[in-house]
Amino acid sequence: MMYWRHFMRATVSVLVFAGLCAGSMGFLRAQQVLNAKVSVRIDPAVVSVINRSVADDMGRMMTQLWNNTPWTKDEFAQGEQIACHLTLTIKEVPNAGSYRATAQIIGVRPVHNSEYQTVVFNYTDENWRFEYQVGQPLQYTPYAPLTKLTALLAYYAYMVVGADYDTFADKGGTDYFEAAREVVNLAQGMGGDEWTPTGPLRSRYWLLDNYLDPQLQTFRSIAYAYHRKGLDLFYSDAEKAQLTILEQLELLKKDVIDKRPLSVAVPTWIDAKHNELVQLFTEGEQNTRQRAYNILSAIDPTRTQKYQRILETN
Repeated sequence: MMYWRHFMRATVSVLVFAGLCAGSMGFLRAQQVLNAKVSVRIDPAVVSVINRSVADDMGRMMTQLWNNTPWTKDEFAQGEQIACHLTLTIKEVPNAGSYRATAQIIGVRPVHNSEYQTVVFNYTDENWRFEYQVGQPLQYTPYAPLTKLTALLAYYAYMVVGADYDTFADKGGTDYFEAAREVVNLAQGMGGDEWTPTGPLRSRYWLLDNYLDPQLQTFRSIAYAYHRKGLDLFYSDAEKAQLTILEQLELLKKDVIDKRPLSVAVPTWIDAKHNELVQLFTEGEQNTRQRAYNILSAIDPTRTQKYQRILETN
């Protein structure tokens, strides 16, 4: 079955990906890991200075890089690829062939025994700066020199893969976050605060740092338990799944949010999950729903009104 194939792939990732830590990332053969869809939009402010065909060509080349690069050494059967979406909105064209854009990157994975797709990574990067020429081939090879665009694409590919693997094995995505760190190290010489520790707290550097920070590893264990021990069991035992998810949310507040309130990874995760969490608790025992409302409004007070819906349903 596709799901269990994916699960087994993640649990052995440390073994099959050991070459990464040894500095070797030669792959046995090319295979598709990501099932990526890239959409390039043009802000109305710059629609007069960029041709639609340029944006379409850019989107095709980005899609090819994501889908044709073997981001892991694991075997993927047809249909197992990690689904992800990149929506790029071009905001400025400072010079011919030079662009500034915002990007939303979303990674999803299937929930066991259902047709539901849950979001495991959702991040908006408002500072994509890169150069591109029509027809320019985009290629990524680990540890090889990068362009600004290939650095961005490789970084987020590894973040999506790492977040996906984290949901199938406790901290199963570590190797891929380490690969993303190598991209960050290489990209720091290109300029831009997003790649450096001196930049804003909400940046590529600090997002990745949160995933690898020893003090935030509880967050990643929570992500695993939420998906494998909670969400994946929801359609077979909803009550047990709800209680498991509540335990993880309470642990998130106690051991992560209260101790590291400025982390960027945690609010990013909540941004991706808040609608799902409302749906998960709109049915069930009244005391369970009250408990869900209490913890969600505590960890995400800006959405308290939305969480009120949990108490309003029967």
